[in-house]
Amino acid sequence: MMAAADSVPESDWVSTGRSDPNWESGCVSIDTHCLKLIAGWSVDHEVSASEIASRLGLDMDRTKVSGDCLKETPYDGNSATTVCVTEEPDGTYEVSLSMTRK
Repeated sequence: MMAAADSVPESDWVSTGRSDPNWESGCVSIDTHCLKLIAGWSVDHEVSASEIASRLGLDMDRTKVSGDCLKETPYDGNSATTVCVTEEPDGTYEVSLSMTRK
């Protein structure tokens, strides 16, 4: 997950936050996703969620679009990846990435 998240930003992206995955104590992976990675960037030029999804290697056939977000949930249900891109009033783009694994 960390390697995939590290391959997303380009040199001009500014990190706005990151929470690397840690196993959540007491988590039973049968019931819920126990590993979560959340990252965010601010970008001063246009970027699309599909461009980021492609960099992550997401299967676009299994990706659902919801507003400004793309979400891939593989058939096994053991993982999920969500990429969101929001254009801000000042012309920048806020990118968020959420990855979960059982």
